[in-house]
Amino acid sequence: MSHPRGFTLVEVMIVALLFLVVAGALLTTFLTGRTSYLSSDAFVLVQQEARRAFDVMVRELREACASGPCAATPTNQAITGSNSQLNFQVAQGYNQAACPNAICWGSEDAANPWIHYALVDADGSAATGNDRQLVRCVNNNAAGNIVSAAGCRVLANYVQTVTFDADSIDPVKLPIVKIDLQIRYANPALPTGGIGQPVALTTSVKLRNP
Repeated sequence: MSHPRGFTLVEVMIVALLFLVVAGALLTTFLTGRTSYLSSDAFVLVQQEARRAFDVMVRELREACASGPCAATPTNQAITGSNSQLNFQVAQGYNQAACPNAICWGSEDAANPWIHYALVDADGSAATGNDRQLVRCVNNNAAGNIVSAAGCRVLANYVQTVTFDADSIDPVKLPIVKIDLQIRYANPALPTGGIGQPVALTTSVKLRNP
């Protein structure tokens, strides 16, 4: 009579080795695909945040006051130390009760208040990460330092830096506001710990109102 024969130790080790090789290849493929997906998703997120902020700011700044006490004025903020806030008013109409025979300046929904674009830190730590936001606030303070997003509208998340610069290329022409915006999404699952724009995106807005 013949007796059933089992696997030898060598055969078991070979099968185990082959299994480990196949499992390792599958795991590597999964991790590579996951990293690629996260990188692509983060890249799209960064571009969307920048586009959303620029769309709002460019459209509104075109109606901003270009000179005088209502003019768009960059101010410093402690979070970056250089022109990370812009204060301005937009035209509301002409010859209204509050401003007879003159242009009325204010925000989009009220006379006198000022519009502020500012970089704030959501958790107050001022550390670079995913907690920095570019916000739009409205209040009666012409140059008040915006330090919180409370009561403000968020224009963009994951902001690394933002810089506003009001300049006039030609004295005859209306001033131009230059905006430099850099966004970076931090994620430890990404190879570099995050993804963002290698350099700040820049746009220039020519103000239409004198």
